[in-house]
Amino acid sequence: MNAVIDNASLLYWGDLDYEGIQIFETLQSSLPGLKLSGIYHEMLNLLASGGGHPYHALFGKEKQSPGVCKTLEEQYIMAQFKHYNAGIDQEALCDSVTLEVLFKAYEQVL
Repeated sequence: MNAVIDNASLLYWGDLDYEGIQIFETLQSSLPGLKLSGIYHEMLNLLASGGGHPYHALFGKEKQSPGVCKTLEEQYIMAQFKHYNAGIDQEALCDSVTLEVLFKAYEQVL
């Protein structure tokens, strides 16, 4: 079973915020083949167009803080939501247009 999991193509999709990336890093420490889903491109586009929620007490995100990003992808994503001071909950992208990239790795969706 471990060999199957170690060789599987596993993708992560969570919230686009500090805690979402920290969850990814924690999971990746046990599942080294885990990659970010391509849907993060859509989430970043939404963030750049003014979507998402600010890091404010009203949204329960104000105590989240940045972690240490291990890859260039994570560093880029983290820089984007630092720049906009906002994040996006994964539920904001639950339509068929954006879900088509869910099952592709981040680096495959350019």
